[in-house]
Amino acid sequence: MFPARAEGKAQMDQVVISSKSCPDCSSQMPETAAFCPGCGRSMIAPERAVGRVGVFPEGIAGALAYFSFIPALIYLFREPYRSNYFVRFHSVQCLLCWLIAS
Repeated sequence: MFPARAEGKAQMDQVVISSKSCPDCSSQMPETAAFCPGCGRSMIAPERAVGRVGVFPEGIAGALAYFSFIPALIYLFREPYRSNYFVRFHSVQCLLCWLIAS
């Protein structure tokens, strides 16, 4: 009727819960935790969207801005390039480097 007892104590099933630690404060938490209980940091890694800008992948468009100042100028004044932060950043940086070098 009752479960078997070892040395007068009831046996309990041991459940293994995997845990992870916070990279900021090293607090332990379950794998499914969305926020750290110690510092409140989000444990869900943000997903970076890698897309296309015009006919080029985003990284290629950013790299092409450095070949000369002409692609950088085109990217700053033409859609969809001027609305992409990544491409706009590299275009401006290219133009600043050209201005400093000349």
